[in-house]
Amino acid sequence: MPTQVEPKFAYEPLVAASLMLLFGALVCAPMLWYGASNGHSIIYNLVWLKSFAAQIGAGDWYPRWLMDMNHGAGSPAFYFYGPLPFYVASLPALLLGGSKLTVQLAFGEWLLIALSGMAFYRYARGRFDVFSSLFCAALYMVLPYHFEIDLWRRQDIGELANYIWMPLVLYYTDKIFEGREAIVGLAFSYCLLMMSHLPSAFLFSIALGCYVAVMLWHRHSWRYVARFAAAISIGIALAAVYWVPALFSEQYVRAEKLWTPYFDFHKWFFPINESPHHDGDSRVFADRLFTVIGVTTAMFALFWLVAFRWRKKFVTKRLWGILALMGVAWFLMSSWSTFFWEAVPELWKVQFPWRIAMVVDLATAIAALHAAHCLYVHRDRFSAFALVAAIVLLTGCLFSAHVKHKLDAFDNAWWVVGRDNAVRNGLDAPEYTTRWNPSQSPDTSIEIAGQPQIYFDTVAGDIDVTRWSPRKIELQVNLVEDSSVMVRQFYFPNWRARIIHGAAVEVAPSPTNGLVTLALPRGTYRLQLAMVPLQQELIGSAITAGAVALLLAWTGWRRRGRKRPA
Repeated sequence: MPTQVEPKFAYEPLVAASLMLLFGALVCAPMLWYGASNGHSIIYNLVWLKSFAAQIGAGDWYPRWLMDMNHGAGSPAFYFYGPLPFYVASLPALLLGGSKLTVQLAFGEWLLIALSGMAFYRYARGRFDVFSSLFCAALYMVLPYHFEIDLWRRQDIGELANYIWMPLVLYYTDKIFEGREAIVGLAFSYCLLMMSHLPSAFLFSIALGCYVAVMLWHRHSWRYVARFAAAISIGIALAAVYWVPALFSEQYVRAEKLWTPYFDFHKWFFPINESPHHDGDSRVFADRLFTVIGVTTAMFALFWLVAFRWRKKFVTKRLWGILALMGVAWFLMSSWSTFFWEAVPELWKVQFPWRIAMVVDLATAIAALHAAHCLYVHRDRFSAFALVAAIVLLTGCLFSAHVKHKLDAFDNAWWVVGRDNAVRNGLDAPEYTTRWNPSQSPDTSIEIAGQPQIYFDTVAGDIDVTRWSPRKIELQVNLVEDSSVMVRQFYFPNWRARIIHGAAVEVAPSPTNGLVTLALPRGTYRLQLAMVPLQQELIGSAITAGAVALLLAWTGWRRRGRKRPA
């Protein structure tokens, strides 16, 4: 295996990116034609994308509060959910505004799949030949947990996005421990990992720690640990604009819905003996999940043995490092790790231990990279047989997926109609229901359906809506007596009302439905109701700004050092 990568040809990055986009379009073609698959989270993906993209188009650069959700009463969903995958998906949503929403989402997911291939190619070309890198980047895109489970069956757009950042985090980690400059790259990659999906980022971080420990054990040197720790710390600080409000605003919503019996991690360890839903569909999913991860692990074993057979001293540590990734993933997915999960309460929010199957895919793609290069260099029968056997396993797994029925054209028509109605109404995830909304129904805003934007006693005068935009509402008020006004937006503690060029007005939640209520004085005036940043938002933004300033200072100092004459 080479110590130096072969030279790149002209326009190689552009050609590789084009090939990944083309291959992604090929494997995602059914979705691009019919629309995204009806996986577990499809309703939330569609309704969040619809509002998120619309508010970006309206100039709201970070739509934490989605105004049109919940029958037009708003939702704090993106105070808590990772925004990065929806920024990616919003690009085709804004460009394809006249197409079906499911098709817009499908194009966004195609981009996420293609970007994951580009990221793995970047990792691979740091040390391997172009053909092995292209082959394994394509393999990484279609490994069954990635392609079948996350994309088709679960519609977990957050985990899809983190397939982009995992190989880049590993790439820059390797560079740091080789003594090369990579602090900025690792910090930004880790930041984007966190901003895509916190639960899977947390699990990957545990695996990354084990990988680094193995690398240090082989090197017998702690020389670069401080740089690695600094880069990760800066990455965490860069992502603070998202995770500080997400973690410290849970008291404003029904976060306990994340820990109902269905989401109890004890029920999801392998082997899964009973279905948490106690129904046939959930049992089928659990069995298929185990099969998919088992097939990928078998592929890993074949690839790893090929690479280990032709190992050289300088790559042995990498082979043991990726074996550590696989080992820690299976440990955390098995009931043997129960004690560890129970001792770390932060892990409970992950909900499903098998989410770390993402790391199984990453380790398998890296092992395939080593094996493909062995075949490329040595061209021996054992390597060829092992690679063919692994591809046969993958092909059989993908062809046995039976996910065609999840496309609109082949799904139950009544379900598709119900989904579209839920999206039209802005149905929200129950864990993001505001604390002041007393409804206990699955659609927590059904009582609000059909209500006007503002409700008041018309005998008291007139009130007109002059502006209704993200986080800002303006009213033209003409009242002959004091009056109570209800605004069709859920109360959240950062709503503020003020008479323009006048005094502040108290904002309170309605006890009947949790909407904003205002006690307006008589008179003629303009009133502004605005959602100001929460204290948590300000703190997170300040930490992120500080991290950016630190990186800029570091980059400037390093450049000055390189230019300084000897």
